[in-house]
Amino acid sequence: LSVGTADVDEFIVNVGAGSLEIRGIDDATEITVTGRIWLQDHPNDLEKVKAVVDRHVEIDLVTRGDSARLTTSTSDPGFGYSLPHVDLVVTMPSRLALDIRDRSGFIVVENVDADLKLRDDSGSINVSDIDGEIEIDDKSGSITVTNAAKSLNIEDSSGSIDVESVGADLVIDDGSGSIRVRDVRGNVTISDGSGSINVARIGQDLLVLESGSGSLSYGDVEGNVSVDD
Repeated sequence: LSVGTADVDEFIVNVGAGSLEIRGIDDATEITVTGRIWLQDHPNDLEKVKAVVDRHVEIDLVTRGDSARLTTSTSDPGFGYSLPHVDLVVTMPSRLALDIRDRSGFIVVENVDADLKLRDDSGSINVSDIDGEIEIDDKSGSITVTNAAKSLNIEDSSGSIDVESVGADLVIDDGSGSIRVRDVRGNVTISDGSGSINVARIGQDLLVLESGSGSLSYGDVEGNVSVDD
């Protein structure tokens, strides 16, 4: 699938079960999507498998006004089949703002020049080289963010968080899981229910609103440090 992006400013992605890889390309003029559909417990009959996929899997890529939209949906085939899931590899112009809603499966996002908003139910998240502001809302799964040029806001229920190189303020609200932070130019604010917190090389203030039940260590903080247990 592919679609031109001459009049597009934002790319909205709403997908179900399966992995998602999105990479921005600086000189790209279109969005391209490659999908792989997984169906377990199927008979060794390609015609039957194709019929199930045609009936129970939908992948749509369209433009509406100044946005492009990618959606996937699957339904239960019944008859002993498992629910299909769809792995997607996407390239897009790096200038587009990106809004992702994902239900399960690992996510990789690389090289986006605009803002990134990501909401995920489960699965690991790996984000790198983002020039816009980043918002991540995740229920479970590890989160890794590297090279964020502007502010980064993470709200996470469970799973480890590893952040390195943020150009502005960092806010983390975490339910459980370890937190590791390195090289933030702005302020760092952390609220954590449980799990270790390790912070180093902070350009401004460090504010730990809640450190939870895990250990807390920090160093090389240029501003003030406030820890409220």
